[in-house]
Amino acid sequence: MDRPSARVLAATALVVTAICFLFTYLYYGFYYVEYEGMFDSFYSGRLTDGMPFRSIYFLGNIGLSYIYSALYEWVPAVEWMSWILYAYLFLSCWLALYILLHLLSEVIPLGFGCIIAGMVYLLVFADHNIHFLFTRVSYMIVGVALIAIVYFFRERDSIRRRPLLFLLLNAWCVIGVLTRVESATAALLQVLCFAIYYITDVRQLVRCFLFPIVFVGCVLGGIAYDLRTTIEYYKQVEPEIEAQLTDRENAVPLSAMHTHIDSVKWAAVREIMWPDPRVLTPAYMRSLIMPEQKFFTDIRQWKRSVSSVAQIISRYWYLCLIAAWMAMGLLISKTSFSVSGWLRWAIFTSSFWWLILMQTYTDKINDRSFNPLISIFLLCYIVALSPSFIRLRRMVVILFPVLVLLMIHLSRLSDAAQNLETDWKKYQATVTIIRGVARDKILAINSASCDYLFLSNKPFHSFDFSAFRKVYVTDGFNIPFLPYYRRYLERECQCDVADFPSFWRFLHDHRAEVIVVSTPSRMKLLTDYLLAVHHYDLSISEIAVSGLPEVEKSDYPGSFTKLAVYRLKNY
Repeated sequence: MDRPSARVLAATALVVTAICFLFTYLYYGFYYVEYEGMFDSFYSGRLTDGMPFRSIYFLGNIGLSYIYSALYEWVPAVEWMSWILYAYLFLSCWLALYILLHLLSEVIPLGFGCIIAGMVYLLVFADHNIHFLFTRVSYMIVGVALIAIVYFFRERDSIRRRPLLFLLLNAWCVIGVLTRVESATAALLQVLCFAIYYITDVRQLVRCFLFPIVFVGCVLGGIAYDLRTTIEYYKQVEPEIEAQLTDRENAVPLSAMHTHIDSVKWAAVREIMWPDPRVLTPAYMRSLIMPEQKFFTDIRQWKRSVSSVAQIISRYWYLCLIAAWMAMGLLISKTSFSVSGWLRWAIFTSSFWWLILMQTYTDKINDRSFNPLISIFLLCYIVALSPSFIRLRRMVVILFPVLVLLMIHLSRLSDAAQNLETDWKKYQATVTIIRGVARDKILAINSASCDYLFLSNKPFHSFDFSAFRKVYVTDGFNIPFLPYYRRYLERECQCDVADFPSFWRFLHDHRAEVIVVSTPSRMKLLTDYLLAVHHYDLSISEIAVSGLPEVEKSDYPGSFTKLAVYRLKNY
């Protein structure tokens, strides 16, 4: 069978990608998850009136945030980050489907290849379009860029024959690394393990991965050096101390505290209420970290890791079964294996599992890291297995169970999309209530309530905060100490925000009415902390508001399950 030209294949992949994206948008929907909506709000400058917001350290978009912010200043009506990041996803998907059609076009008709490409999209990409988060985008950019390098430059001298394509793919990889370096590192390690299987020439393997490894190493090295030498508070506590105290569950117990002040400070640290750097210093926070055995030898951390991995595998068992089934297919598709071939197969097929376990031990595992990494793992399998379609009878044994599991995957995607739609409507309803209470007033939110504001929107739509006189994030992890936001808050209050009570005094004495949205447990922690540590009695009263949603319970004593609205008693 004659292979269609490269232009035909590229155009076909483009059409298939566009149809798949449109289908996903119309049938499932695109949604912000976690903190993506907050990023768009900050980078657009809508939360820092008259002071453009340029960067959020550690959370990614290294250098790129300056471009995004400048675009918002140029044309503020466009939700630039949504369009740009979805363009990244679109191009990554197009490149992956082009590779797939290029592989299949010699053994099956192009129409049949398009059907398979659509199924691959639903398996690999759809989840990350539905759950919109820059972390997932980074995984897919770097993963697909490196898979393309492995596929197109497998043979010796191939780089010399197509240098421009090699440079473009490396540039695409750079964008993914700058979008989020942690996820880029995981994607790099995953595809490197695939390349060890797919590229038999060791020298060619080195040529393909030399630049990505060096670039990622330089970025990680620069961050490590900055962490070691920085005097910035938020860099000293994020991410190392936060990971130890929260994700790795490595905090001393509350029972170790002997006074009320110590208990309140412990609760503030555990609840990540950190905007008090002169009291909750990095040294104090480290004193709350339990001693740990030498790295990778702590039994307690291994138990936590195995338990966490087991839990997420139980949720996504169908994706794990697809990976296991494809590993079997890769094995039976080869008529013979040398010793080195067996070793390379073993390295690749086991790579995802030990990468996930290592990531969980050093930090944590969640949907935003597990799902995109297993997507890249499955895409590597698909690229490796595609030539075996020429022996279709042999592959039916593998394809049929994969199709059954794919149907389960699509059903789970539908359930996830419905849950996201339900949450989005809840967020919208909550923001509508808050607008009614806080219209033309100052709105103060914190870590317990910010999701209701930032996730009440959808990608491509600009956030509208015009109902409020001002919106302040008073206690959102380390947000008050990010350089741009700190300068904004200090300009607003003409005070030192490192003096924790000072901004609350500013709000209390403000001529405009101030509305605070929080959970009762966090508000109790805030008032207890201000009184016990700073001897400042925050005069605040709860407003009776109906229709507010339930929220997760807090570990802090006196936890409630309802979001609440408060008024500072300056009226």
